[in-house]
Order: sequence, then C-alpha cells, then structure tokens
Amino acid sequence: MPCWRRVIGPVVLFEVALGLATLGLLDPLRVVLIDRLIALGGDPFVGNTALIGFVLSPLGAGTLALAAIIATLLLAVEFGGLGLILRDGLRGRPVRVRRVAARLVARLPALLVLSALAVGLLILLAVPVAAVGLAAKAAWLSDADIYFYVTTRPAAFVAVIAVVAVAALIVGFVALRLLVRYGLAVPICLIEGVAAPTGLRRAAVVVRGRERTLALRLLAVAVAGLVVTGLAAAGLSGLYGLVSGPDQSLPAALRVTVAFALLAAVVFALLGMLFRVALATVLMHAYAETGAVPAREHAPAARASLGLRGALAAVAVIAIAAVVQAWLIAGAVAPDRAITVTAHRAGTREAPENTLAALDRAVAAGADVVEIDVQETRDGAVVVLHDTDLRRVAGLPASIWALDLADVQALDAGSWFAPAFAGERIPTLAEFAAAARGRVRLNVELKVNGRGVDLAGRTLAILREAGMTDAAVISSLDGPILAEVRALAPELPVGLIVATGVGDLGAADVSFVSLAQRRATPARIRALNHRGRAVHVWTLNTDEQIAGALLDGADAIITDNPARARAIVRWYEDLTTAERVLLRLRRASRIGVSGAS
Repeated sequence: MPCWRRVIGPVVLFEVALGLATLGLLDPLRVVLIDRLIALGGDPFVGNTALIGFVLSPLGAGTLALAAIIATLLLAVEFGGLGLILRDGLRGRPVRVRRVAARLVARLPALLVLSALAVGLLILLAVPVAAVGLAAKAAWLSDADIYFYVTTRPAAFVAVIAVVAVAALIVGFVALRLLVRYGLAVPICLIEGVAAPTGLRRAAVVVRGRERTLALRLLAVAVAGLVVTGLAAAGLSGLYGLVSGPDQSLPAALRVTVAFALLAAVVFALLGMLFRVALATVLMHAYAETGAVPAREHAPAARASLGLRGALAAVAVIAIAAVVQAWLIAGAVAPDRAITVTAHRAGTREAPENTLAALDRAVAAGADVVEIDVQETRDGAVVVLHDTDLRRVAGLPASIWALDLADVQALDAGSWFAPAFAGERIPTLAEFAAAARGRVRLNVELKVNGRGVDLAGRTLAILREAGMTDAAVISSLDGPILAEVRALAPELPVGLIVATGVGDLGAADVSFVSLAQRRATPARIRALNHRGRAVHVWTLNTDEQIAGALLDGADAIITDNPARARAIVRWYEDLTTAERVLLRLRRASRIGVSGAS
C-alpha cells in the first residue's frame, strides 16, 4: 500500500485534533499566563515605545522569551507528531494517532528544552543585528525625528537600512541553518529518545554537508505553498465571480456566498495542512537517509479504510468549524451606530498637516473629528506639531523644545506642501481650538517627547478656556500621560493609540483604543467592543481599507482623505443587515469586498 494512503487519515486526524486542542485550551491558557506575567509589572498592557523598556527589563525579557518558547514548543509538537506518523508510514507500520500522542506527551520535557535552546540561540543571533543598527545610526544619523527619515529617506538613512539589511541577511542565513538542525532534532529526540542537546548534536551530524540542500528544499516548499495558496484564492474568487452575478437576488447571493465561505475554509485548511506535511516530509526524508528508519514492514490493508474514514471525519469537522465561523460572522454584524470620520493630522491630502488650512478643508470634506498632535515649546506654549523637530515641515533642524513660540510661528510651515500654502504657520492649540469650536470635534494627541513640562495640564487648561471639553477627546501613545489626564479631567474621554504591544489591551483604563490597521482584526475589535471600548482604526486611505474596517466593526475611521471616507461611510450606512452579512462573509473567505461607487 502506498505510504500516502496509509498516513493521510492519521495526518488529518492529528492536525484537526491538535488544532482544536490549541484553539480551545492551549491558546487561552497561554494568553492568560502571559497576560498575568505582564500585569506583574503594574500595567495590564505594554505598548509602543514603552515596549522597549519592558523588553529590556528582567520581567519583560523573561515573559517574551517564555511566549516564544511556548510558541516554538507547539510547532515542535505539531511537526514532531507529523514526523512520527510519516516514520510509521515509511516503515509500512499501522499508524495510530493515540500512540503518536502518547509519545509526544512522554517526550514533552525534551521538546521543551529543545524549544528553549532554539529561542535562546535566535535571541543571541539578534544581538549583533541590533548592535550594527545602533552603531550605524550613531555614525550616520542625527537626532532628527524618525518620521523625518521615514518620509524623506535621505541618503544616510538609506545607507543605515542597507547596512542593517546586510547584517540581517548574514544572520538570517545562520539562523536558517540552525532552524534546519532544530527541525531535524525534533524527530531525533522523539524517535531515539535522546536529550535535547544530544538531539541538536545528532542533527548537526545528519545535516553536515547537506545544510544548503535541505534549506533550499524547505524554502522551495515554502514558496510553493505561497504560490498554491495564492492560486487557490484567485481561483475561488474567479469561480465566485462566475457563479454570482449583479442580477442575483440577495437570498441567492447569501446562499452562494455561504457555500463558498465553507469551501474556502476547507480548501485553505487542507492547503495549510499539506504545506506543513510537506515540510515534515523533507525533514523526515533527510533523517531516513541516515538509515534511522528501518525497512518497510507488512501492515494490514484494513488500516487504509480506517484512515480514509478518519480523513473524511476530520474534513467534516473542518466543515462544521467553518459553519460555526460563518454563523459567528453573520451574528457579529454590529448594530447601527454612529461611525465617525476623523481627519488624520487635520487631513494631509489637501493642505499641510496640522494647520488651520487643513482644518478648513477637513470641515468642508465632512469630517466629524479632526485629529491633531500637540507638543510644548521652550517657553511653555502648546503648539500643533507632529514631529519632534522642524526639519520636515519647515526645513529647520531644531527640536521643538529648543524654540520659543515666537521662533516657531515665524516659520513657513506650508511651502513644503505646495507653493499655494506659502506662509502657513504652525498654530497654537488655543488658535486651533478657537477655529474648530462649533464646527468640528477634536481628537488631541499628546506627543510625549521626553522634554515636556506639563503637556497634559496645559492642554486641558486650553481646551477648558476654549469651551471645547465637551467636543474633544485626548489620545496618546503613552499610557502614563493618559493616566495623568484621567486624574485631572475624569469626564474627558481618553484613548490609547496602539501601534504594537503585549498584554490585555481590554483592561487598559481608557475610553477608546486607536488601532493600527494591521492590528484591527475583527476578533480584536469585537473583544474590545464587548469590554466597552470603542475602536478607532488608522490610517485608512483606500476604498478597500475603509470598507474593510467598517465591515470589521470599527467605530471610527482615521484617514488622510476625509471626503472619500465620508462617501464610503454613507455607502455602508445604506446597506441592509443582509448585505453587510454577505460582504462580511466574502471578506472572511478571501473572495473580495465591494466598495462604494
């Protein structure tokens, strides 16, 4: 009997069982453990720039290392189980998933040590890359705001990126060799029963002289997996386009979409499974070439039908899971709510950012809220400015905390954008609030630059004097300054801006959360909404991005183009509940989302 016929059923059963165990038990336990450890530092969530200090602390370094070890251990268990199944298939033995599971449990301590060694080695490899990056920055870059470098990309910045990229490539090559050894050490520890260090040494012997070949094979499998997945997505989208049509009734469209959502769930689950099996097969063949896998043995043919029945049962489980997912998607359509359009930095498409000219255009475009950034000058004035220095918007290589208000307002902050805005000035928060009063609400982001004196107190005083406290919210990347605002003005909504972070975000003491687009998943948005936190998503500028965030449940769209966002919000608000369900299913099954016309 061919090996693949003997292993296909056990492989599918093992993958489904492990997936269900991970989803229902292991992942929740891991999240609770990591969240509890992070909370020991005093804050339930650590994000943005505070993450650097957390990572460098003993608690943070230990927590993140533990999280990496657990994730690596789960991979070891999965690929180890696949390796054992393939080993029995190569030997011609009956494959029993229960026996595989028992072996994995028995060897779990060795796999844990192996995972810890792998994570430790990768951390050590990351150190020289970080050192090269810091040295290159110190040699070629000044203390200019990072946003200046990212947007203007001067030659020195490009050189630093190139140097770091070269260092990362060299270290990446070494890391790939280590990962190949780690991948082989997993079946060695399981099959031969040796300790983790011995398994790594044995793996080094097995791959000696063949590391490049094995690495290329694994990369080829990875590339093939990406290509096949892309082709499958394109094929499903094309087939969906043929089956559905503009004249199709809504009930028929919903039936077709649900069917395709189920089909897509099964197809992508099976493709992911095949990809992992292919990687395990490459490693097991390398191990078998050492003679460690004995010759084939005779096995009863009845096992084939059992394997086939098991595979069909596992596919049925995937289909049931897809049905549950579709039901959850359909049931998670947010009720009608006020969706706000926020002009990012007062709108950056039609006028220079954070200026009174941008404010006027944002109001004309239909923005509900204007988001601005504020910092303090040397003489204590609160001005509207994003970067910590004036290089990008005024051509002056000086930090905002080194200038008085008169110096700042003498600068031309409009010519960089277009000649028509020559002479545009950097406004104070008082000027901006007075111009916004009665026209639009404000989202005032407090920019913590390390040189502020009383940014929270001064900002609140200005908003109170302008009569804007009932038409403003405060946001920041910095949690401590938001806590300060909470203490000074408990009635004012505050929001945490999240680019990256770890911990229990829903436990943060804020009214709303501003998520970077890549972090604004439907599940995260629902979880935050359920805990009473509104979710703003930034920065969305294309029709697909804006429509996708609305379908995912975002409460506010932060955009550089408020006019276009307003049009798409109107389109979304005109949809019926059934139409929203249809579009959510299409989005979840990767067959596209229709945008506003």
